[in-house]
Amino acid sequence: MSRNHQDVISAAIVALLVAGIFSIPFYGAPVEAKEKPPFSGKKEPGTGLVGISEKVTTSQGALCDPTLPSSSSKGGLSFRFVVPSTISTVLANNDPSKGVNVHIAFVGSDGKYFEAGMYYGDFTAGGTSGYDKTKFQFAYGASNPGKIKGVSSLPVVAGHDMRISIFYFNSQSHWAVIFEDITAGTIDQKVATTDDPNVASDLLNFMETNTAGSNINSDALGLVTVKELKKATKIAGDGVSTSNFTDGFVVKNCAFPQVSNYGVTYLGSPGNFKLGKDGSTKTNGSQLW
Repeated sequence: MSRNHQDVISAAIVALLVAGIFSIPFYGAPVEAKEKPPFSGKKEPGTGLVGISEKVTTSQGALCDPTLPSSSSKGGLSFRFVVPSTISTVLANNDPSKGVNVHIAFVGSDGKYFEAGMYYGDFTAGGTSGYDKTKFQFAYGASNPGKIKGVSSLPVVAGHDMRISIFYFNSQSHWAVIFEDITAGTIDQKVATTDDPNVASDLLNFMETNTAGSNINSDALGLVTVKELKKATKIAGDGVSTSNFTDGFVVKNCAFPQVSNYGVTYLGSPGNFKLGKDGSTKTNGSQLW
């Protein structure tokens, strides 16, 4: 992220705070599929069909384990993606019992699971979250056990270039979720929590479902193009700086049963890939960059 882009985000956040537009802090929970198994003493990061992690250790074992020593310097992560035209097919299927989402996530040192992305279907949600399982929405959560805590005011529009970020802002003492529709030139920010947990896991980007393995809607969504996948470093009093994941590894061991035909197609530069059904690299632990 350029310095100018950081300044724009910081200015927008300050403006929203002054105007009182930010949502109140919450201590709820993340999106999670129903009846997920325990995950390293916390929660499995979704019934993850396929994903990307920065550490190869995340993608090993019968179920992937994202737990790493806590870090006071990690400031979250961000991904930029294109809303696929196939959302119309999912909506036409009209079956929210078969949910699908694409999201970024990590586990905090306090055990909370932080998550934000694009969601459709019957995922657990708080009664005041505004989540509608019959639509695609940009949403977020943070806590354990899981439910969607809030949604963005920005609509999900096929073909639009989106950036979704979970950042910690030292100057304002909270984790924020930032939704940017780059195509429309609009931005929406939510206060995730005023807690300041250190990041205690790898940083993750996943496609998940609310079913055992894939379903008709995750198949229909197909390959989602990710243009950027970046990690954030806290800056005292000044938000975060971002950089590419140092490495990118395919994660296939976060779902049971395993789904053989889901994978990642690397597009030639760090953070640029497609993930979902029929992605070309399907082996757990494969390094893409």
